Amino acid sequence: MKLSKFDIGAEVISILTKGMYQDPRDALREYVQNGIDAGADSISIKVRQNSVVIIDNGTGMDYSTLRKSIRVGISDKDPKKKVGFMGIGIYSSFHLCDKLVIFSHKKDNAPLKLEMDFSTMRNTLKEQRQLRIEDKIDANELIDLQTLLEDCISLTDDGKLSDEDFPTIGTRVELIGLEGNFLNLLSNFTTLASYLQEVIPLHFDRNKFQWAEKIENDIQKICNKHNAAIQLINLFLQVNAISGNLYRPYEDSNFSNNTPNAPVFRELTKDNIFLGVAWACLNSDRKKIQNKELRGFLLKKQGFAIGNRDKTAPYFRQRTHFDRYVGEIIITNPQILPNASRSDLEYSQYSTLFFEILANEVATYYIQESAKYQEQNIADEQISNFSNFLNKLNVDYKRDEKDTNVLVNYIVELNNQISNIKGKENNSYITEQQKKDIKTLLNSAQSFIEQIQDSINNLAKDAKQTANKTKTKSKSRENAQISIAKKISKIKATKKEIPNYESLSDLLSDLDIELNDEIKFILEIIDERFIQGYAHNRQEYYEMMSDLRNTIIENLN
Repeated sequence: MKLSKFDIGAEVISILTKGMYQDPRDALREYVQNGIDAGADSISIKVRQNSVVIIDNGTGMDYSTLRKSIRVGISDKDPKKKVGFMGIGIYSSFHLCDKLVIFSHKKDNAPLKLEMDFSTMRNTLKEQRQLRIEDKIDANELIDLQTLLEDCISLTDDGKLSDEDFPTIGTRVELIGLEGNFLNLLSNFTTLASYLQEVIPLHFDRNKFQWAEKIENDIQKICNKHNAAIQLINLFLQVNAISGNLYRPYEDSNFSNNTPNAPVFRELTKDNIFLGVAWACLNSDRKKIQNKELRGFLLKKQGFAIGNRDKTAPYFRQRTHFDRYVGEIIITNPQILPNASRSDLEYSQYSTLFFEILANEVATYYIQESAKYQEQNIADEQISNFSNFLNKLNVDYKRDEKDTNVLVNYIVELNNQISNIKGKENNSYITEQQKKDIKTLLNSAQSFIEQIQDSINNLAKDAKQTANKTKTKSKSRENAQISIAKKISKIKATKKEIPNYESLSDLLSDLDIELNDEIKFILEIIDERFIQGYAHNRQEYYEMMSDLRNTIIENLN
C-alpha cells in the first residue's frame, strides 16, 4: 500500500517529544549528548534571562549533516558507537522554547545556521485542535508533519555565512523564549547542576573526592584491555550570575567521617563478552550513605545515566548493603542500547545477559564485600572491648582478695565476654590476624578464670593451709597476670570509637532505624525501668548499650 505525506499528521511531533522528554532538563542532556557524539570534550551551558545557550568544541556539521539532523526518527549515527541515534533529540526542546537556533562550523567549511520555530508549530497544532473541537475542520484538513516542518524550519544555504558570523569550530545551540514554568526549573543553579552531574559523563572532582583519579584511571585501563572506549567531558554551567565547572557528584563528605573506603571494581563479562565495568566505594562505617540521592548504584550507558539508582536496587535484594555504597555500573558493549527516553535498556539478548550478570554476579559480589567489611568491623570492636576488659580486670583483680562474691562476679563477667566473641574465630569473613587475636583473648580469659577459681578454692581451705600456700601461689599468679597482660598488649585494637549512647532511642537512631514519637516513648520506659536498672554505674550502662548495639547489627544483617 502506498502512503503519502498526508498519512503522517503533524501532531506526532508533539506526542513524541512530550512522551520522551517529560523533564525539560532532558533537552539539555540531548544537546550535550549530540556534542559528545561530535567529539567534543568541552561544553558550556549558559542560562540567561529566558534563553539557554549550549556550546561545544566538537567537529561541527557541514551542510549535509545539518540538513539530515532535522529528519524525524532517522539518524546517521552508528548506534554501536554513539549514545544518541534515535533521530529525535534535536526536537527535545519542542515544548520548552519558542525558537531553536543552531550555529555549526566544521573545519574547512563555512558556518551554517538552522532555525526551528517551535512556537509557530505549537500554535498551529493548538489552533487545529480547537477547530476540531468546534467541528470546523475534519481530519482530512489537518496539517501533515512534512508541511509543518517545511513551514517552520529554515537552513542557510551552504556558503552564505562567513567565518565572522560564527568563527568557532563546533556547534552553538540556542533555546530562545523559554516557557515560564520551564524557565523557573532551569533558573535554579543547584537543581540544574545536580541533574547534570548525575546524567552527563563528567570527570570526578579530584579536589573533593580522594579516589577520583584512581577510579577514572582504573576504569580506563579495564576498558582499554577490552578495546572499549569511555569519553568524559568538561562541563561549565552558568545560570545568570552563578557559574562553575561541574563534576560527578561524589565527594568525601558523602561518607561518614569524610572517609570513603577504597573503590572496588568489577568487570562485567560472560563467555569472553565484555559488557562493562562497575565501581563502588563503601561507607567507612556500617551506616547508610547520608545523601539518599547518592545511595547505591547508578546504571550508565557509556557516561549517560539510564534511569535512577532505584532501577538497580531490586537486583541487590538486600537494600541495607545497597544503601551503604556509592557507585556506578557502566555499560560499554555496543550491542546494549538505551531506549529513546534513557529510562531503561532496549530489550535484547545482550541486555538480558547484562541483567543476569548484574543480579547473579555483580550484586552478589558487592553484598559479600559489604558483609565482609561489616563482620571485620564488628570483630575489631569486640576484640578491642574484650582486650580493654581484660586489661581492666588485670588491674582490678587482687591476688589476696578475700571476698568470694567479688571473685565469682569476675568469673561471670569473663564468661559473658567469652560468650560474646566465642565462635567468631571461625567466621570466614574476618582476617587471619583477627582470628589469631580472638584466640589469644580466649586463652587469656580462660587463664584468668583458672586463677580466680584457684583463689576461690584456696579461700575454702583451712586458714592455716591457705596462709602457707598463699605465699607460694601468689608469685605464680603474679607471673601469670604479667604473661596475660603481655599477650593482650600485642593485640592492636583497630576499633573505631563507638559513641556513649545516652538513651536507647539514640542508639537506634544512630543505626538508621526510624522511630515515631510513640515508639520513642515506649523505649524511654524500657530504658529507664530495665536497662538503667541493671546498670550499677554510668560506665556499665555505656558498655551494656555497646553490647546491645552489636547484637542488633548482627541480627539485622
